[in-house]
Amino acid sequence: MRTTINIFKEADSQYKFVGLKPLTAHYFYFNKKIQTGRVKQLGKKLGQTLISDENGVLQVIFYLDSGIPSNSRVNFAYKIPNLAVGISEVVVTTYNSGNNDLPDNYLDSSVSSSELIFSALRK
Repeated sequence: MRTTINIFKEADSQYKFVGLKPLTAHYFYFNKKIQTGRVKQLGKKLGQTLISDENGVLQVIFYLDSGIPSNSRVNFAYKIPNLAVGISEVVVTTYNSGNNDLPDNYLDSSVSSSELIFSALRK
């Protein structure tokens, strides 16, 4: 199921995925990069396994990274404008690529998945 979400300035984003296989572990990908460690399921701690509820719903908060290293001399006020802007693909799926990118054919090996388009604009 594909959805479009428009985000304008948040450094973190909340998503609700529906139509997933109930009570099943899923992995989170942002632009085909595994980002499960940067995601917090509502009611759980950051980095815990993402498990859809009995209705096949998964609600998460994604803590978007600016891509600027934390040891950089650039302060936080300058990091925010460098957050990913433009159109990005967000996917939750049962397919686990480990530390690799999500392949184009991930649906062939996925029992459950949902995707949305993330559209971020620089403020």
